[in-house]
Amino acid sequence: MREIKTVTLIGLGGIGCSIARELCQAVGFENFHVIADGARRERLETEGVINREPCRFQIVSPDAQMEPANLVLVTVKFGALPKVP
Repeated sequence: MREIKTVTLIGLGGIGCSIARELCQAVGFENFHVIADGARRERLETEGVINREPCRFQIVSPDAQMEPANLVLVTVKFGALPKVP
């Protein structure tokens, strides 16, 4: 089994927020990405707060060109699945 070195998270809601900080610490800031766009991306980049605690992640748009991650986690509500890139 290969070692997980890079992680991408799609869905920084309740579940995503609960695991994002630990994942980022585990693989390092440069190897952890959150996919977001629109108002959610702007809020994460400007406020950088989750559950009243400061958080900074690399936020990338769904159409960004990047290397494939070793692990991709999709933590969106069922109704949002058709919108996942």
